[in-house]
Amino acid sequence: MPRESYAHTAEGRPEAEWHPLEKHLYDTAGIAGAFASAFEAWEWGSLAGLWHDLGKYSDAFQKYLLASAQSGDVSHSSEVSGRVDHSTAGAQHAASLGPLGRLLAYCIAGHHAGLPDNEDPQGGSSDLSSRLDKTVEPFDAAPVVILGQTLPSAPSSN
Repeated sequence: MPRESYAHTAEGRPEAEWHPLEKHLYDTAGIAGAFASAFEAWEWGSLAGLWHDLGKYSDAFQKYLLASAQSGDVSHSSEVSGRVDHSTAGAQHAASLGPLGRLLAYCIAGHHAGLPDNEDPQGGSSDLSSRLDKTVEPFDAAPVVILGQTLPSAPSSN
């Protein structure tokens, strides 16, 4: 039986009390969908929430959580430079579904730092194009029911 994947640790608490990743993704999908419903795009917001942390399904991220809990560093440290990148995976997954998926990738890639530019004229690596070309840790532990979601129709322009 595969090991449970987690989104976050709980300071000073045993692993059994950590935040399960699948629950985190579905909870976030509901919240993001509710926000997006203000502009008639519930499905798009929900999908962004569902895929925003796909990279947390990687073995590297799960090992990072275990190591950080054992060392006492249980902050959401994955955003600290040099840690396991967990947001690029979802952006890459969305972009792999075509032009509308690439639009969704902007939201997913920017869920911590804000919307990225498409390309950085100075040659940086935080623009969307660079992140979509980046090699990320495999996230194949993600459930098929999450990965298999399809893009909704384009939002209406009303």
